[in-house]
Amino acid sequence: MCHMTACSLLSYIAIAWMKMVPMQTIRSRVQFLKISALSLVFCVSVVFGNISLRYLPVSFNQAIGATTPFFTAVFAYLMTLKREAWLTYLTLVPVVTGVIIASGGKEIFIALLMLSSGIRTSTEKFL
Repeated sequence: MCHMTACSLLSYIAIAWMKMVPMQTIRSRVQFLKISALSLVFCVSVVFGNISLRYLPVSFNQAIGATTPFFTAVFAYLMTLKREAWLTYLTLVPVVTGVIIASGGKEIFIALLMLSSGIRTSTEKFL
């Protein structure tokens, strides 16, 4: 909460008082809805990240976070229906394999917690 408040306050000072960049206004209802959706996705990401940190070791959470390139490639394909070069997908194999190996030895590997951490990682891709 302190981080978010400090960022908001310092951003306002930089924009309104120091005039580092021009102040922008919301131009339409559609733009407002897009900003609101982005805010909601960010909040969901933070909530699931905190849930996963409550029950999972930080090392395991970081291992799940290492799957970021995989989720990025999957969502990029689903949203644009454009394929990357085969080498891009091939490089994801060692990353995902490493995460599976790293998490396989943990006795706390519970599907619900894995899902929570995965939701956090995947929702960050929308941001």
